Amino acid sequence: MDYGLYTSKITKAEKVKHDKALDLGANVMLDQERCVLCARCTRFTADITKTHELGIVGRGDDAKVTTMPGRKLENDYAMNVVDLCPVGALTSKDFRFAQRVWFLESSDAICHGCAKGCNITIDHNKLKYKDDVIYRFRPRRNDAINGFFICDAGRLSYKELQKNRQESATLNGKELSHEEALKNFHDLLSLHQNSVAVVIDANLYTEEIESIINFAQTIDAKIYAPLDIYKDESFGDDMLKSSMRAANYKTVENLGLDTSEPSDANLIINFNHPQDFSAHSKVNFLTHKRENSALTLPITAYTESAGSLTNEDNITQYTKQIVFKNSPLPTISEYLKGLNYE
Repeated sequence: MDYGLYTSKITKAEKVKHDKALDLGANVMLDQERCVLCARCTRFTADITKTHELGIVGRGDDAKVTTMPGRKLENDYAMNVVDLCPVGALTSKDFRFAQRVWFLESSDAICHGCAKGCNITIDHNKLKYKDDVIYRFRPRRNDAINGFFICDAGRLSYKELQKNRQESATLNGKELSHEEALKNFHDLLSLHQNSVAVVIDANLYTEEIESIINFAQTIDAKIYAPLDIYKDESFGDDMLKSSMRAANYKTVENLGLDTSEPSDANLIINFNHPQDFSAHSKVNFLTHKRENSALTLPITAYTESAGSLTNEDNITQYTKQIVFKNSPLPTISEYLKGLNYE
């Protein structure tokens, strides 16, 4: 246009520039200059969530995706538009520039955020000499369970999974060696052998629950798996969020376990149940730290072991171990085998 040997009747205009790094809300950033106006994101908010936050405004070369006036992208499934975008115009504020995707290893898993059992892909990376780190959860297609999507709460749950981990045995807040902790455990079992209650977390894998049941029967302990604490009506909806916030509560029901709270036990052995119970003595097997003075032994999180889950629709799914730590913690089954109770 500048050097051609002709006279144009069209006035050369400057390139139309759109906004970059535009914060849409709900952890989503938009680079309007990358956008090709495919309308996937706008159709998602119109047809899937039916919240209508996004639209294409302007005409011709001024057309662009943006939020409706006075609104933000704020529905519970908003971050799915990042997966839908074919050109990377929509990015996650949480993952943006955190890691090069070609360095990540992707593994199939099941979300533990609620009883729906959504299929996810976990993207993680293990740098040399360092532990394996999870950088994001993404939805994985399963037409029988979650279709193509996951909720934002489940997508971001990987953060809490990696924070504040219980990594050593403690008693009254002081660290113990593994051998000292097991000796204390044996001493407490001997002291209270006729009054022991075992409490099971409904997020544990089925194989772990069965190991705990065998252990409880061996020491003649009562078995409990209280479910009321997992119920959250404010969380559930008619899409992919269940008001039951326990990934494997259906197995607890199918096995016929007592879902009331333990009572009249001198020793309570808590296998990662989120509730605290009163007793003369307590032993906790925990994935994450809590404020307590009980004997506490560390166990693996769900990404560090393998097992089966049965979702609220009675669909059983198996997931492999994904994260391999440099100094791996024992699984519940390994603890019980080492104690000769399995």
